[in-house]
Formats: sequence, C-alpha cells, structure tokens
Amino acid sequence: MFDIIIPIYRIDPTLLKRCIESVYAQSLSDTNYTVWVVDGTPSDADTYAGCMQIIEEYANHPRFNYFRQSGSGVSQARNEAVTLGSSPFIAWLDGDDYWYPNHLEELHNCIKKTTDNYVIWWNAGDVTITTHGLNGYAHQTNHNFNYFPKHSTWNDRYHGLHFRLDATVFPSSVIVRRSRFEEVGGFLEEVWLGEDQLLWYHMCGDGRHDDKVYLTYQNDFVGIYRQHDEDYFDKGQNPWHDLYGDEARDKCADSLKSNYLKYWGPMKDWEQPEDVTDEEWYDITHYTFTASTQPMAIEID
Repeated sequence: MFDIIIPIYRIDPTLLKRCIESVYAQSLSDTNYTVWVVDGTPSDADTYAGCMQIIEEYANHPRFNYFRQSGSGVSQARNEAVTLGSSPFIAWLDGDDYWYPNHLEELHNCIKKTTDNYVIWWNAGDVTITTHGLNGYAHQTNHNFNYFPKHSTWNDRYHGLHFRLDATVFPSSVIVRRSRFEEVGGFLEEVWLGEDQLLWYHMCGDGRHDDKVYLTYQNDFVGIYRQHDEDYFDKGQNPWHDLYGDEARDKCADSLKSNYLKYWGPMKDWEQPEDVTDEEWYDITHYTFTASTQPMAIEID
C-alpha cells in the first residue's frame, strides 16, 4: 500500500530514533508499508555513528531498507528512494519529524473514499520549534495552521484555492499516488527551497479550475513537524547552497517562480465564484491561515 520515504542528513540520532519508532508504532499493520531510509550524511559527521546504531536496530526488519544517497540534496534523495519501491502510494516522513500512531490508518481510510485524488494531506499536527538552551532543547509547540477559520464550506469547496495561496503543506503530512508522481517526474532537483510545494502544485493540475484540482484535505492532527537548527535550510547544510552559493540560489528562485506560474498561473487569473460573497472572497484571498499558540512546553528527547 505505502512506500514510506525518510530522507536524512546530519540528523540528531535522538530525533531519528523518535521518527522510526513512530513508524513502527502505527495502528495500521506493518504488512501495509515498506520503509526506505535514504542517507546523505557524510561518514565523518558527528551524528553519523549515532544514526547508524539506530539503523542497525531495524536492519533485520523485513520491510526496512537503508541506503546511501548517490547524489545530493533532499529532492534527489526523495526521488532516488521512490525508484526503489513499487507501492501505489508514497508517504513522506522527514527524519526529524514523527507521526502519531493513527497517521497511516487515517490515510488508508481516506484512500478508500477517493478515486482520482493525486495528493492527500492533513494538518501536520503540532509544530515544534526548537531553540537551544543551556539545559537542553526548549520546544515551543504550536498547533499547525487552521486553514479555514471562518467558513465551514471552505473545507469541502475552497481548500484547493487556499492551497494555491501559500497554505504550507509539510511533506510529512502528505501521501501521493505513485502513478501521478512518476508522470510529472518527481521533485525538481535544482529547487532546494519550496521544492515540496512546487511538486504538490504540479501534481494537482491547474488550480484555477476546481474540476482539475486533484487533492484531498483532512482537518486532523496526525503528526509532529519540527523546525530546528539542524534542518537542511536553517543550518545551510543543503548541498546546493554549500557548493554553489548565490548562483544556486538564483537558479533555484528562477526555477521555482517559472514553474509555479506554469502549473498554477498568476492570481489575476482566478475568478470569484458566483456564490461567494465579497467578504468571503476577501478572506479567502487574504488570510491563508491562523495559528493558535499553545503554552511553552519543555521536551527533552
């Protein structure tokens, strides 16, 4: 049913352990999925040995696979891992995120209700923002974005538009149909920032026409997304950034912009539906999300 793709790069071993544990704690039987961990971490990195110890704990599991990345960048890592699997659906899980136990079961149930949706996504869950303190990691936990704060009909009718208007969809909350992923060619490997959003746009079709938006949104919390100092972007560890600097950033930005317009078109091409009031339309086009902040919580992994 699912190929689970887990790219890792200089991941804190404690975060990787939590990530993999969350996969094997799923309420859905593990006969329904295969795990692919693709590792781009240099062998001399200070996190490498610790991560390898965790990998070895799962090495004998019949549906667990680990391999070294042959190229560079998270897009290349994900694309490479996909080629090794064959399941009809692909579930993404970054190595520093983790799922709640109901994640795959909920997705499995959602799939039963759909026929041609290419992208199925959920609220990623609580967003955990990590800051370093003298006594460990201090985590500020926020509920992930509430995309439809005022009008209940948005859930069913306008989530495609909100998605188009920069309602961030984290990879670890998404599954995609393999057939469509392969049809569009996967992640653009020259794009190392926003590559995930661009893929969702490409897979979903032309968002200016409701009948061509092939995605399903489920308003539930099914996992944890982490933002911390060791991720690809915040530490500048993405190989495109390290190796090519400004030239790579310019190439990335140009590709992102041109493909974004190619797949979804400029905002001026979007028309207000006849049954949407001016107030609703303003809300839809100006407020893509709200966030409800929870009290500060300290979590030591």
